[in-house]
Amino acid sequence: MVPFVTASGAAAKGVPQSFFGVVPWLEFQGADYQRLAEAKVHNARTPFYWPSIEPSQGSYDWRATDNFVGSLARVHVRVLPFLNGSPSWVTSDARKPPLQSKEAKRQWKQFLQACVKRYGPKGKFWRMHSDIPKVPITTWQIWNEQNNPNYFAPKPKPKKYAKLVKLSHKAIHSKDKHGKIVLGGMFGKPDPKGSMSAPKFLGKFYKAKGIKKDFNAVAVHPYAPTIHNLKKQMTQLHKVIKHKHDNAKMWITEMGWGSAKPSKKWPLLKGVQGQKQMLKKSFHVLIKHRKQWHLKRVYWFLWRDAAPNAPTNCSFCKSSGLFRYDFQPKPAWDAFLKITHH
Repeated sequence: MVPFVTASGAAAKGVPQSFFGVVPWLEFQGADYQRLAEAKVHNARTPFYWPSIEPSQGSYDWRATDNFVGSLARVHVRVLPFLNGSPSWVTSDARKPPLQSKEAKRQWKQFLQACVKRYGPKGKFWRMHSDIPKVPITTWQIWNEQNNPNYFAPKPKPKKYAKLVKLSHKAIHSKDKHGKIVLGGMFGKPDPKGSMSAPKFLGKFYKAKGIKKDFNAVAVHPYAPTIHNLKKQMTQLHKVIKHKHDNAKMWITEMGWGSAKPSKKWPLLKGVQGQKQMLKKSFHVLIKHRKQWHLKRVYWFLWRDAAPNAPTNCSFCKSSGLFRYDFQPKPAWDAFLKITHH
């Protein structure tokens, strides 16, 4: 048997601290901030949900995003927002991308520009709060799980998504010419029903003329029952990028396993010790292959468990945190600390 080398060992040498990120369930609170600093984590991902930020046309509510961006800047954590959702005054279904009319496209463009003007390198937010360390948003993720009908209605269409990316790139670059674009995180395999596998979706997406110049990184959510399957998903997606002669980086913007009791029905539930082992082994594989896959960032999902009564549409969301909802650390937290302290 080959001895297992932890990611804090030889395999982790030379890994930049920027490699590590986390995803909270809605927000960070209390002890979370001190622990982010303790883990040396400088990246966090969150939705910038258009219907919540601009509930009525031309009227912006920045309170939640101001609080999120500002409180994280105080502990030197940079936010990766994924911009998604269409408000009711644009379309009746929030999952539909705003592409059905010139007016819908114009409104999406204005929304993106407003976000950059507030939180980008020259953002108004930083001028308004000179007491907060300036940690501007420099990278923007366009939509979420666009190969999944639960997020991209009525069904995944790579050509349509390419139009959204082109439009978004133009809008963001009009306010920050150095702004980076990350594609929405794709499910690695065709699940749930009606989804398209990430490699197939990406292959069709690349057929859009000139699309390579409109984004900087391909994002994936390689949820996997086994480490072997995780490695397979990453290899297959990287193969598509390479085949298209693109130099785009790869980002994992969600990855995780639940600590709830293992279940045959829900293969992402691994138990408390199983979650710890999956975290250790997955980071070992990702760090080992990071140069081969051009992998630049990995966000662990979740930072802390969702509330027991929180409505969720996934089997593992209430137990995939490094901490329980009441802030109690799990064994996975200890393993995560060792990895980020390489």
